[in-house]
Amino acid sequence: MKQIKLTTVLIAMVVLFAGFCLGVMVGKNGSGEEFRIITERKTAQLQAPTQPTSEEDTTAPTSQVIQTEKESGQTTEAEAEPTLININTATVEELMKLPRIGPTLAQRIVEYREYFGPFESTKELDMVEGIGEKTIEDIIDLITVEE
Repeated sequence: MKQIKLTTVLIAMVVLFAGFCLGVMVGKNGSGEEFRIITERKTAQLQAPTQPTSEEDTTAPTSQVIQTEKESGQTTEAEAEPTLININTATVEELMKLPRIGPTLAQRIVEYREYFGPFESTKELDMVEGIGEKTIEDIIDLITVEE
């Protein structure tokens, strides 16, 4: 009876030690980079409407007038299909051309990309602080994630 208890205790200790060693090996083989997991969003950020800053020209038209094929007789390739902005390579200035993306959000997108690596999907933009569902809905057809 005593020998069975001793054997059970020794087996348990060996299993625990093996688990500890495995954990150390996995930990040392990791990338060593810090990462953060965003578990919640601030309610004020989601509900606050995007207001133009004093630097932005509020009188500029928000839509671009494109002649139809009937009016011009032909359409160019640029008129037929807008150029998509690759969020994995775009600069702050290029990102600011997107609706609802000002200098602050553009900088956050670039910083997120530099810290976490390239975006795998356009939906991943919701991980960037300050970008919510409405912003993604407004820009989803204007962006791409190519490498």
